[in-house]
Amino acid sequence: VVGVAAGSNTASPVSGGLGAGIAGTYGTLTLNANGSYSYDGFANAVPAGGATDTFVYTIMDGDGDLSTTTLTI
Repeated sequence: VVGVAAGSNTASPVSGGLGAGIAGTYGTLTLNANGSYSYDGFANAVPAGGATDTFVYTIMDGDGDLSTTTLTI
């Protein structure tokens, strides 16, 4: 993993933000370079019906090719 950001725009690769808290709408995501992550929801932020938070991240393969997709929690 080479980058992470809040949102769902996969049109462009993202870089940076690894190992740091990235604030979403309902909580904070920490994504590490090895793909492991944690998510801490904000107190009382999720409505009674539930909600999802979306983040975009980019990975790089051994040839240097990039792929960007979303993580929805």
